Amino acid sequence: MKKYMFLLLAMLVLSMSAGVYAAQPPSAPNYNAFQGYGLTGISVSDLIGTPATMNMGVLGYKLSMSASPTLYDGVNVYAITEIFGFWAIGHNFTGLDTTTDESWDWGTKYTGADGAVAGWDNPSKSNVIVPGGAAKTFTFTSLASNTGKTADGTFGFHVSVDLAGKGCPVGFGSGNTAFVFNDPSMQPKAVPEASTLVGFGSSLAMAGPGLVGWLKRRRS
Repeated sequence: MKKYMFLLLAMLVLSMSAGVYAAQPPSAPNYNAFQGYGLTGISVSDLIGTPATMNMGVLGYKLSMSASPTLYDGVNVYAITEIFGFWAIGHNFTGLDTTTDESWDWGTKYTGADGAVAGWDNPSKSNVIVPGGAAKTFTFTSLASNTGKTADGTFGFHVSVDLAGKGCPVGFGSGNTAFVFNDPSMQPKAVPEASTLVGFGSSLAMAGPGLVGWLKRRRS
């Protein structure tokens, strides 16, 4: 009898623990989890379509991607395949909460003097933003921050990229997903257009005989 009572009690404790665990809100990434990359094709605007930054005092945001969004890690350019998290990240946040969430999980995290994050995540990837797909709308009930990882405060994203045989982006660890923000100083250098290179090659070809003659005269 005591054995059965013990088993019953153990099952009850486990059941209560599971219920408490399930009721916990999902954990948000911390401020230092976000790393800067050169991002293109990710659009954050206010609800009427004006490009938005955190210092505008806007509470409602629309997030979307172009047909060909990219991430540059200082070495390679990767295609972004999905966004499944959106945050405001910065210092000195006040009164962060939400009214709409696009069925993504809401979470906040404060990291002492480093900073704070507040926003939404969809770790199951059941409702992601895809390149060229429909925008999603997110609304804070209040949002205040002086600066983030850039001068005007920062938006962060949880993204996946197509590795395309290039290996993982710098800072991604061993996977193809990471918490990122746009660093305007990280953009790939422009590659000369093919027509420019053709013209350059033609100029060298035309100058070739003269250069050969000049070299012969120098040697003599």
